[in-house]
Amino acid sequence: MPTKLSQDQVENLNSDLDSLDLKDASLESKISTEDSINDDVDISLQGQIDVLKNTVLSLAFGNRIDLMADGNNLIVLSPTEFPIPVINTEYNWYFNDALINTTGTNVSSMEEPGMYYVIVTYTTELGTHSISSDLMVYEP
Repeated sequence: MPTKLSQDQVENLNSDLDSLDLKDASLESKISTEDSINDDVDISLQGQIDVLKNTVLSLAFGNRIDLMADGNNLIVLSPTEFPIPVINTEYNWYFNDALINTTGTNVSSMEEPGMYYVIVTYTTELGTHSISSDLMVYEP
């Protein structure tokens, strides 16, 4: 059965409700501040994780790709096994800084005199790592 409120209880009800509104606003402000701090921490941690991934990839693949000339063919000399699994290897060949071949093979032919090089990109679960070879000058 409902209880009937006294006159004093009814008069104090508005101030009690106002007090709850102030506490609610204060709590929302604290939650917003904590969310902002958590977002900053997440961004900072992700940046550190990305740096670590890049370091691991550099250690696994190195920073140098060697080319060997065999007649008018260029061959990439790189290991075939690495300490982390490779999902895909991409070879992009360049002649005088223009992309000429993306066949995905480690061999390209030199048809004109000029400067050739290759950028090899390894794709792993940690991300991608690209390495550029030194320039190979072709003068038939």
